[in-house]
Amino acid sequence: MKRGWLRLACGVVMAIVALAPPGFSAQEHPKGAPEHPKGAPEHPKGAPEHPQEHPKSSQEGLAGPPPPPEVKRLQPFVGRWTGTMTYLGPDGSSETAKLQINNQWVANGFSLMGRETAVGQMRLESVALLGYDRPKNQYVSMGFNPIAQGPIIMYGTYDEAAGTFNFDYAFKMQDGMEIKGRVVTKSADADNYRVDIYVATPEGQQRKVVESVLTRAKGGGKQPKAAPRKKAQ
Repeated sequence: MKRGWLRLACGVVMAIVALAPPGFSAQEHPKGAPEHPKGAPEHPKGAPEHPQEHPKSSQEGLAGPPPPPEVKRLQPFVGRWTGTMTYLGPDGSSETAKLQINNQWVANGFSLMGRETAVGQMRLESVALLGYDRPKNQYVSMGFNPIAQGPIIMYGTYDEAAGTFNFDYAFKMQDGMEIKGRVVTKSADADNYRVDIYVATPEGQQRKVVESVLTRAKGGGKQPKAAPRKKAQ
C-alpha cells in the first residue's frame, strides 16, 4: 500500500514540473547540457529579468512581439532550485525526497521550461512547459514524465489576493489509474517558494499528498542578459 501511494504522489508531483513544479539531477549541471556562455554578462543578485524587459534580436530581423503581461507573474520561479518534497500517506506516514529544479525562459519569453529531478525511493525526471492561453484566459502547463501514460496538461489561474497559482489536473498513470486533483504554488519571496499538491478522494474531498519547499540554489538566479532590441530602420 505504501508503495502505491508513493507512486501516486510521485506521479502528481511530476505533473507540475514547471512550477515545482521541475531541475537538474544529482549533479549541478546535467551531462551534455550547454554551459553558461563564457564571458556573458550576468544580472545583479536576485531573480533574472523576464525577456520582455530586454527583448532578444538577431541578425535576421527584429525581435518578435512581447509576451502577454500575465506571463511576467511566472518570473519569481525562474532559476535553479533545491529543496525537499514530502509525500503524505493516507495512513499518516510520510517520506521525504530530494528535489532539484531548473526553470528557464524559452520561446522569446512566452513560456517557462522546467526540468525536475526527484530522488527518494525512486528517481524520477520530468520536463514541462508553462505559459498563458489567451483565448481561455488561463495559465497552461504541458509536462512529460515516466509515470503518466501521455502528456499531462493542466490549466490554472492566479489568485491575486492569496498570491497563489491554482492548477487542476487529471491524468492516467502507466497502470491505468486515473487521478485528479489540485496544485497550489506560492512564492514566499525572491528566493523561496512552496508547492502543495492535493488528490481528489472518492468522497469529493481534496487530500494533501505532497508538500514541497524550495530555495534558490547558490547562483541560481543568474543568467546572461538578453541583447538589446534592434531598432527599425
